[in-house]
Amino acid sequence: MDRFYFIPTSSLNFNNILSSESISPHSFYEKRGYGFKRFEKVVSNSLSNSFLAYSIIPRVPILITEREEFLIYLAVPESYFKSYKTIERGHFQILQIDRPIYINPIECFFLVRTDEERRKLIAGSKKSLEVKHADLYCEKVFLLDEYHLDSFAWDDNVLEGIADLKSIKPEVLEEDKKFNKLKGLIYGYVAGATMNQPKEIIEGKRYFQRFINVFSSLLNDLSVMAAGKSKQLPNKNKLEAQVSELIDLQGKIATLFRGNESIEINEVISRDFSIDKEVLKSFEKLRYKNSQESVLTILSKFIKEKEPNYYSIGELLGRLITQIKQFIRYSNPQSYERLENDFSSISNVVNSKISTFKSDHGSTEKFKVLPFSIVGDFELKVQDTILSKDEQLIFELIINDLLSWTEVSSQDEIAQIRTELIQSVGKKIKETVGKESTPELEYLRRLFQSLKTIGTGFRPDESGYITLQSLACFLNRYSELEKLQDFMEKNGVRIFNYAYTYWGAAYGYANLSKLLISSISQNPELFKVINSFFEKTTGVKGNRHDLVSEFLFKYKGEKPIVVELKPVIPSKLETPKIPGSNSNPELQEKKSFEQVLRSQKELANKEDLIIQLVNISIQAIKNSENPEMFSFPKNKTSEFRDILKSNSKKMKGIGPKGIEFITSLFESYYGHE
Repeated sequence: MDRFYFIPTSSLNFNNILSSESISPHSFYEKRGYGFKRFEKVVSNSLSNSFLAYSIIPRVPILITEREEFLIYLAVPESYFKSYKTIERGHFQILQIDRPIYINPIECFFLVRTDEERRKLIAGSKKSLEVKHADLYCEKVFLLDEYHLDSFAWDDNVLEGIADLKSIKPEVLEEDKKFNKLKGLIYGYVAGATMNQPKEIIEGKRYFQRFINVFSSLLNDLSVMAAGKSKQLPNKNKLEAQVSELIDLQGKIATLFRGNESIEINEVISRDFSIDKEVLKSFEKLRYKNSQESVLTILSKFIKEKEPNYYSIGELLGRLITQIKQFIRYSNPQSYERLENDFSSISNVVNSKISTFKSDHGSTEKFKVLPFSIVGDFELKVQDTILSKDEQLIFELIINDLLSWTEVSSQDEIAQIRTELIQSVGKKIKETVGKESTPELEYLRRLFQSLKTIGTGFRPDESGYITLQSLACFLNRYSELEKLQDFMEKNGVRIFNYAYTYWGAAYGYANLSKLLISSISQNPELFKVINSFFEKTTGVKGNRHDLVSEFLFKYKGEKPIVVELKPVIPSKLETPKIPGSNSNPELQEKKSFEQVLRSQKELANKEDLIIQLVNISIQAIKNSENPEMFSFPKNKTSEFRDILKSNSKKMKGIGPKGIEFITSLFESYYGHE
């Protein structure tokens, strides 16, 4: 089984790490050109061009800063480290790493000191749109005290002899940029595939948006009637035309969504009345006392009266049309306000229903393998059976061109390179096919002109290739994902994975919103397929679901092992050798102050507290031996008491009595000097 290494860092870096699912040397963040630009250092990871991972936990004193931060540990399997220098420190090792380490929530985890720190970490991740797989990672945030992991009390001498690199290697930085682009592309493709919808849902959503626009316009026209200004009454013919259009739209929308809604209400009836689905089908033909209504219809009406949300979209829109007809006949301010409120609430219900239909259809998308393989230096080969060989080649040229723009990752940068991208892709197509003019090249020329000059009349569906249609949609609506989706739906482009592929490759993984990939986080099968792809890319396994639990199980309830640093670094608390003391067995066997603390029943199982007290004792001795300039020297005990008091509020289980008790132990050990 893989052993784990622990990377200490600041809690302020948590969202940064999860945005790209990686941790890199400090100077990487300001040079890589994407994602977060800042990365906070901590005392146990203070280098700029490399970072450190420890084979056991370095127990560092609580961070005391003006900011809301605390120390966290990222635990990473040993197999994830491919290039590093090993520094031996007696009973443990330190790895010095000069490049990013890519993590995932299945095989990596985090450690914090307290439950309060865990809550703060989780709460902060929920607010950030850039954080990826937040729920999965937050499930892997554990408390140090719950597991007796091997550790050592921090001493600055641990870093003695560890020299930082002079600079970041340019080729490593460039490789990281390419990987960020590649990961964005893969996630974009999969996320887009989960968005692919049947024609009925796409058209139904488009008609509903038209219904919203017409109804809003009608409400605006009718506002003068609500105010009682008879001289400004709207044109009667216009009102009739608007109502007529609403009725027409309602009919189309009801027809398009009927299939999805019959499934919904049938599932509710089956669940609430405990009726088998096969039996329920027979209720469609069964009539109650020879009436025109089926038993299924009667049950549906009963459910809807109790739960209005189960009214069909057609029925909800019909209620709005009935209300607006009544208002035109009998207008007053109260009924207008009620109409406005009902329009708002029903619009929300319908939008929610459509979102559910889209989600249900999208989540059924299954992958066994992605249609990509990597050849050479992060170059992709496409094996997409949906596309013809010629279109596969076009798609391949587009995505590899996008991957090559490693300096581009923001909205403004994408805006500036759109026409250059078209020219670059066109040039590669021309070189590949060996022709000056093809339907694909002509399409790109038209697209180029449409971006340069408004009003050229260009339409995305002028090409039969979905990959080119998707490129046109992306380059027209590159700024907001929702606008891209709406633009595609309006232009009849109903397959989303290719446009989303371009989106992911252009922005890169770190800049993708968690909203885009939420469907992947919630689908273990999709997540497994993606991890399998990146196993081949990075050589790192990513689907060992039992790895973390099996590792932590070994340390649940075991007695902690605290490694002493004496074999490598002389302890500052070591009893000094006194001439002639060899004959005195009491001096030879004197315990360390740490051992004295561990022998107290009041401090049993308080590992963090003991480490903090040992560090305070070291600081007290150092201060008493080397007082600051212009300050009066203090004895060790007074110095220890003062430091302990100033830190006691941040130390769990230390009150006034505890301060005196611990100080008495210190004084008994060192004497009143």
